Amino acid sequence: MTSRQRKAWVTYFGRMIVAIGPDQWAIRPRKSKYKEMHETYVIRRDGNGVFFCSCPGFTKGTTCKHVEALEKHLELGPPKGGYQELADDRLMYPQDWRRRAAADRIMERAVHEILRSAFKKVAPRKTGFGRPPLQIADAALLVCSRVYSSKSGADSQCDVQRMFEDGLLVTRNGRDPKAPCESKITKSFRDPQVTKTIRDALRETAKTVEERESIFAADGAEFNTPNRPEPDEAVSEDSAPPELRYPTIKAHVIVGTRTKICVGVEITPGKTHDSTQFWNLVEPIRGRFRIKAIAADKAYFSTEILRYCERHGIYAAIPPKINTGKGNDSILAAHARAWSERTEEEKNLYGLRQISEAFHSIVKRRMSENLRSRSRRAQVCELLAMTLVANAIRLVYLYVEDPSFEIGFLDARARSVLEPARESVLHLPVPSKEPKAPGRDLPEAA
Repeated sequence: MTSRQRKAWVTYFGRMIVAIGPDQWAIRPRKSKYKEMHETYVIRRDGNGVFFCSCPGFTKGTTCKHVEALEKHLELGPPKGGYQELADDRLMYPQDWRRRAAADRIMERAVHEILRSAFKKVAPRKTGFGRPPLQIADAALLVCSRVYSSKSGADSQCDVQRMFEDGLLVTRNGRDPKAPCESKITKSFRDPQVTKTIRDALRETAKTVEERESIFAADGAEFNTPNRPEPDEAVSEDSAPPELRYPTIKAHVIVGTRTKICVGVEITPGKTHDSTQFWNLVEPIRGRFRIKAIAADKAYFSTEILRYCERHGIYAAIPPKINTGKGNDSILAAHARAWSERTEEEKNLYGLRQISEAFHSIVKRRMSENLRSRSRRAQVCELLAMTLVANAIRLVYLYVEDPSFEIGFLDARARSVLEPARESVLHLPVPSKEPKAPGRDLPEAA
């Protein structure tokens, strides 16, 4: 039974069908626990016996659940026992928007404070005559704030002014009496010093979980760029610039499975294979973390990666490819034989691979999977900033959930902001099966 057929049976039993004329029927609305009324749809039949429905989902030559429900009504008659109000077990969330908005504001401020603390060690730029330049720490913070808010330039200027007034920017205590303008923030995406500062901050956030992580998950995900050529535009692979030759950009990450913090990231063009970045992800962290296992998908199944893991005592939770033979003496065949006989604990290790996929999902859902920057240098900076913001959000939750968790680079001001988050960020409305009372009045603030 398809989804449409199932909905047709629900409509047949739960909504009254009444003849309103020759070859015309109306599906009366019914009371709903979640909506006050459903719209009334009219179905008519032409001389050829073809049904037409007024619902948005109907198109000529196809059908819809209302037409199929009418066909059942004409064939079987009204349902025995009358029409029934069918129960719905969907979870309902209390619409406590004031409390949710307050929690979002506290989360945003906590993320800004973590980012400000991560950038506080950046050396200031030298100032000369005229208006002082935008400091590197301010530029990196504003870049991260731009990708976090996902607002356009004009709308994000209000956030910049608020950050300026709250003293989050170094410029606030310097000679510049005004908040940075939009053009300076846009140029910061192309500044190599800002990109380097964001990379250093990513390394700083990874230091907070060095003693907690030993099992990691690696994966790559593509992000769309605005450089995609037109379908009828001929682009030569040799003569076209990288922005047109590779319309997508790819982020390769390695994530700790316990804290879900990204400890390494590499940015490449969209056509780059995942396995080529394995060493660039693992080698920088091997001296700082005691790596016991790495979970990844079949894209990382290669002789070089398996030998590397075997040489350094790392368990490779990587499934073999289907066409891998098991009868020879190669390392691929040996891994395939061991994979078919793995223990329950080793099976659970491979299940941790989804944590790296979930990290990409968080980045795309909280921010965006479509980059705004057009130059490749700005796209790399934007994607690194999105990864850093995701780490900062995760650090807030770790700080709130675990009282023993410490963020070493926080100062006193950042800690004073994070303390209220313990009471507000995670204590959001929980789902309930109780229906919402009718009306549009907002509930009182908690």
